[in-house]
Amino acid sequence: MKFTESWSTDSAASRGDTTRPARGDVNARLLERVRAAVAVVRIRQEGLYDRLSQRFHQALDEAGGGGRAAERMAVAKAREELVAAAALTPAQGERLAGFLLRDLDRTDRRRRTGDITASGTLACMGCGFTLKFRDTATIPPCPKCSATGFTRSA
Repeated sequence: MKFTESWSTDSAASRGDTTRPARGDVNARLLERVRAAVAVVRIRQEGLYDRLSQRFHQALDEAGGGGRAAERMAVAKAREELVAAAALTPAQGERLAGFLLRDLDRTDRRRRTGDITASGTLACMGCGFTLKFRDTATIPPCPKCSATGFTRSA
């Protein structure tokens, strides 16, 4: 059997075939899909931080409260419970526990873009612009100067 169809690379363009979207459209759609996936991960991480915080407060109440050592033990217990329940991976547990301990420490005021933080006010270290969070959130770059370092206000 003889094959007669031509396989030139420009045959679709020469026929005026417009079924394939322009390259810029593909990139824009891909970028939007990536942004949506990142948003899902961010929202999930913030929810896990809140779950860890709730378990922490329960563990602290059960222990009777008291001091930095009790806080560390309560965070460790909360992290272990969520890892055992498969709600967190061990790596996620370590990362989120670090954020929670940092938020509990009144002397550690520095934050950076990408960190998860509890509600409160952060000031940009570059320009002084303030970000106010009502809920747990992932810290974005400064909307004014794009800096990535912040300090927590009182």
